[in-house]
Amino acid sequence: MLLRRIGLFFCVALLLFVMGCQQASRGANQQGDAAANQQRDTAVQQAGVAKYQKVTYANASKKGPQVVVLPGVVKSMNADFTKQFSPASIADFAEVELANANFQVLERHNLGDMLKEIEVAVNLGDMNTVKKFKKGRMQATNWFIRFDIIKAAIVQKEEHAHANNLAGTIVGGILGAAISAKQSGGKSETWLIGLRYTVLDVNTGQQVATDYLEDTMTLSAEVHKSINDSQAVLNGDGGPETIVQRLIQQAVQRIDELK
Repeated sequence: MLLRRIGLFFCVALLLFVMGCQQASRGANQQGDAAANQQRDTAVQQAGVAKYQKVTYANASKKGPQVVVLPGVVKSMNADFTKQFSPASIADFAEVELANANFQVLERHNLGDMLKEIEVAVNLGDMNTVKKFKKGRMQATNWFIRFDIIKAAIVQKEEHAHANNLAGTIVGGILGAAISAKQSGGKSETWLIGLRYTVLDVNTGQQVATDYLEDTMTLSAEVHKSINDSQAVLNGDGGPETIVQRLIQQAVQRIDELK
């Protein structure tokens, strides 16, 4: 009878211990979930960091006309995108690419307050006012070029996670337990961005060229986490910044053909 009571007590104690281990495992796993999710989001952002890749311009050996890049517009409902990209930053990158294609770029900061007046006149189609500025530093300017982001959105977004929470064992017949908590999760985003470029002849006010370009890219990250370790695996060649750079380069390649 005594042995039976001792055995029953032992079983109850063992059951309580294993249940405690389960709760401890769940607690540890829940505490690590927020950190793992944050790391996964950070990993996706890191995967989206653009790596600049230089492109070849077919007519780079031929000197192009003097151009001024006017700030365009950025249309997007994505707050992160509009925070990262502005008309000025897009125009800055366009100036670099146009210079690489051997256009004579009159940088915007050299125009000072005149740039805003020119921009307003061009938007209103008031070329008579624009022609008044065709003196001094702008005397040799042939083209105004504008780059507009008219579409920028995440068109597909996926998240997944799975976990193995508990492995409870009796080691060598002696009361004991080994607990492991593991989780893996992933996140992917597919971006769609559309860019329109317009080339305007300063002397005639006529539109030289315009076109619309569109591109997509998916970036993803997987996070594998245990209690004592967390590791992120990044996939993808970049994100919005890569697409924007690539679209501007494609636009400049087409403008390069107009020399």
